[in-house]
Amino acid sequence: MKFKYQIVSFLAIGSFFLFAESCKPKKELAKTEASTKCKTVYTYTEHIAPIMQQHCAGSCHSAVKKAYGIDLSTYEMVSEEAAKKRFMGSLRHEGLYPKMPKKAEKLDDATLDMIACWIETGMKK
Repeated sequence: MKFKYQIVSFLAIGSFFLFAESCKPKKELAKTEASTKCKTVYTYTEHIAPIMQQHCAGSCHSAVKKAYGIDLSTYEMVSEEAAKKRFMGSLRHEGLYPKMPKKAEKLDDATLDMIACWIETGMKK
């Protein structure tokens, strides 16, 4: 009888750990998978600022225009927005996020991957 309880206990504990692993937030799992692709550490000044200036802050999201209340003209403002899921969702044209840049082609995958890696590796200035 004692052996039977040990088996039941073992199965219950094992099931708990399997269930707990499957309940991890998808965002955490996605970040882990994406982080393995980030071999280069990008910086805002060298890599991200020129992209933001050319495609975002130079037209709609400047300190003056602030389309949708979003200013992407400084490191502080970009890093604040980049911390939000909608930032990459909009750039990648995912789901119901507004597609950015507006009235322009989606940024190429290499550029999007660079921005994603910059975010995932700590948004270094």
